[in-house]
Amino acid sequence: EYINAASADFQNHSNSLASYKPEESGYKSEMSVSYGLDFGYKFSKKFVLFSGVGYQHNFGSTSVNTYIEPTESHAKYANHAIVIERANPESGLNSYNELSSEVQLNSTFEFISIPVNFGYYLIDKKFKWLMTAGVNTDIFIKNSIEDSQNLLDPIQYNMGDDSPYNPIYFNGKFGTMLNYTFLKNYQLSLEPSYRIG
Repeated sequence: EYINAASADFQNHSNSLASYKPEESGYKSEMSVSYGLDFGYKFSKKFVLFSGVGYQHNFGSTSVNTYIEPTESHAKYANHAIVIERANPESGLNSYNELSSEVQLNSTFEFISIPVNFGYYLIDKKFKWLMTAGVNTDIFIKNSIEDSQNLLDPIQYNMGDDSPYNPIYFNGKFGTMLNYTFLKNYQLSLEPSYRIG
């Protein structure tokens, strides 16, 4: 028996982003958006297996008041833990400068997510209640960093050898799911969950 359908989720990602946010004091997780296609297979009276594929767009921000200016390029990069690697401080040709005031640095992450979750039915009628647990595999696609006032040069890291991020992240997921069946082939679902990076 196959259940569930396409989904579009809006959730706070303060836990899911913990594995791949920059090590920067004052980093603030924002709202994330994910879209995907889910499916499930009920393989016994009480148990169901869920999987699918999704796209995540996660947002975060921090503030900086200094920037790095590599001599060879004259670009202006935020003095930020992840950006410093792109600025190549080992060359010894960088100058560190102060901005007149703090600027907000916005960071966006894009991932492909593949969940594998098991569910246990506590109630299995027209109204369904399940407890769920499983693992999400998040595949890094891109990270973009830019300031809100366009005073500094933007930085973008794509999947590949020059990325400071791991290509794959694993997250444990625990939660519950409430389903209400209507019009025979449709379900309305609510799924509060907690992810551990």
